[in-house]
Formats: sequence, structure tokens, C-alpha cells
Amino acid sequence: EAGEDYEEDAEGLKGEDGEEANEDWIAPVMSRFSFLARRPFHPARLHKVLKRGRLNGVIRSRGLIWVATHPEDAIMWNQVGNSMVLLPGESWLQTKLPVAQWPADTPSWARTAAHGDRRIELGLVGMDADVDEVHRVLNRALLTREEFAMGPEVWQEWEDKVSPRVAQQSVALPKKAAGLISNALGGRSQDALTPPLPIGRRSSRIANKAPSTGRLPVTVLSGFLGAGKTTLLKHLLQNRAGYCIAVVVNDMASINIDAELVRRGGVLQQEEKMVELSNGCICCTLREDLLTSLASLAAERRFDHVLVESSGISEPLPVAETFTFVDGATGLSLSDVASLHNLVTVVDAASLFEQLKTVDILADRGWQATEVDTRSVAQLLCDQLEFADVLV
Repeated sequence: EAGEDYEEDAEGLKGEDGEEANEDWIAPVMSRFSFLARRPFHPARLHKVLKRGRLNGVIRSRGLIWVATHPEDAIMWNQVGNSMVLLPGESWLQTKLPVAQWPADTPSWARTAAHGDRRIELGLVGMDADVDEVHRVLNRALLTREEFAMGPEVWQEWEDKVSPRVAQQSVALPKKAAGLISNALGGRSQDALTPPLPIGRRSSRIANKAPSTGRLPVTVLSGFLGAGKTTLLKHLLQNRAGYCIAVVVNDMASINIDAELVRRGGVLQQEEKMVELSNGCICCTLREDLLTSLASLAAERRFDHVLVESSGISEPLPVAETFTFVDGATGLSLSDVASLHNLVTVVDAASLFEQLKTVDILADRGWQATEVDTRSVAQLLCDQLEFADVLV
């Protein structure tokens, strides 16, 4: 009976030319698994693992790791396809707080362990992955029990080619931005604490949750090159239903192409305003310009919402961090006068998997933000997807 059913199904799979579909194709097996350890990685052995490229069959992995020569902070592990990035993370609890002040949900083993909450904790996604082999590779990169018994004093003497070392620098807001924020705070009236009511619904729902704090709500549009950010921006402006909207447009070109498209579309009205950021990427070289522009728009106190269209190679996280900078001298911050309303990423679903599978780096396609930009296409796409709270 099973054979008869198969023959009937096969008949239904024939194309118009009568050729049968490929019956040899086997769907890949997807898997999700984790790797946990309470011993650190040996820097030299971890370096060898990283030089190999991705772990066999692992298409995505992310988490926190502990490297023996870097005991102060957790290191963030972030891998997409053949691209691997290690970034400095938060300090381990043991290095900054007494045990009595640790969060209530801290595991009991961490409170009694000699090395506190330090650990390796990775989540991995595989496609036809050999899970046991991946575990063996990672286990071989850990300190042996004999090495672990030597202690941090000995570990510090080992050569370390993997741990990210980032010098902490005090943050100082641009003088112009600090002045604009001061003006905006000084001129805020009680009337400004309540945003105007919309006269329609439609796409103006983007501002329906505008805060009642008097801060200017900001929506950031991100997305891959050609995903449709400008089309979405034009749609929002054409259906703004009574809201006065400011637009900040960024494009990787000497002439701001996206800004010109919005102009030619005739979507900006007289009461609206557009700010252009050119010759750079909004998440790195133009972040200071973005901060100053948003502070200036907030100081005008006449806009209901700001839409920021970032370039196709921008990551949402650095843009979001613009709202968290606090001036060391004055205590002023952009978040005093503007609030990050949401982060929207526009996705071209038709090419999504093709871009995730590519081994290209941005420089291969001429998309790099700077000469030292070594990001991969897949890594950038994942960053845009994972940090957004709205996907279109």
C-alpha cells in the first residue's frame, strides 16, 4: 500500500513536460543545541578553532565565552556562516559585585564556585551538523584540568590572540548637540508634554504610542540594500494623517540618492523637514551628525515624529546607542529630548536565504563603510534582523 501511495504522489509531481521531479533530493536536517562549560577556553587552542572558520555544519551561533587570559569581562561570541566576531561584553558579576548583591535568579552553582559566574554558554543552530563532533572540537579548546588548576596568575602569562581589548574612553557630546539639547530642555513648556491627536489612522499608527514625556519619538528604518526602505518611507509620508514628520535620510553615496528619490516623489509637504546625512554610514562615521541632527529637530519643538532612514549597510545597534550617550561634563543625553520609538527592519524575503548563505564580505561588493570594514554580508543581515523590534 505504501508503494501505491508513492506512485500516485510521484504522478502528481510531474511537470508540464512530463519529466518527473528529482526524487533524490533530501531536505537538510536542522538542529538547535547548546554548549556549556565552567572552564575557560585556552587562547591558543581557541585561536585554532576560529582560524578554521565555522564549526562543521553550524550556520549560526551566539553566546558568552570565558577566555583564560581575559578574566574580567565576558566575551560575546557571534558567528554567522563563515564569519566569526568576538566582542567585549559585560563584566562578570564576581568582578563588580559582592555575592550578596547578585540578582536573585543567579544560579546557585555560581555563588559557590571559585570563579563565580564565569562560564561558556553558547546556543548553536546547525544544518546537517554533527553535534557530537562540534562538542568535541569545543571541548578540546578548553583548559585541561591540570591547566585549570594552575590558576589565573599562570594564565595571564599565555599569549592571547583572540580576546578583544577595548580601551574605555569618556564620552563627550558634540558641543553643538549639547547646546541644542540644553535649549530644548530649557524651552519645553507644559503644552509640549502632550502630543497632538492624529486626524486619521492608517499608517499614522506608527506614532500612536508617542510618549507623553515631551520627548520627540524617533523611528529608525533599517534594511539591506534594495530591500524597500525608501518605498516604505514614501508610503508613511503619503499616509501621515495629520502628523508633522521630520525625515533624516542617509545613503552611502556622495550625492544622497535616497533623499533625491523622496524629493522627486513629492511626499514632503511644506510643514515637513528633511535632513540629509551624506558621505558616510549612519552607524559609524555619521553617528555624531545623527546625534546633532536629532537634537536640532527636538529643539524646534514642532514635529510629532522623526523617521530616520539608515543606509543599507547600517546596523541598528550603534544607531540605538546614540540615545544612550551621556556627556561626562554636563550629564546631558539625547534621550532627555528624544526617545527611540522603534527599530524597523525591511526584509527582501525573496533574496534572504541567498544573502545568508553567501561568504562575501561587504568589501567584495564595494559596500564597506570604511577601509577597515571587514564585516560579512551575512553578519550584517543577521544584525539588522535580530536587533529590530518590527520586521516588514
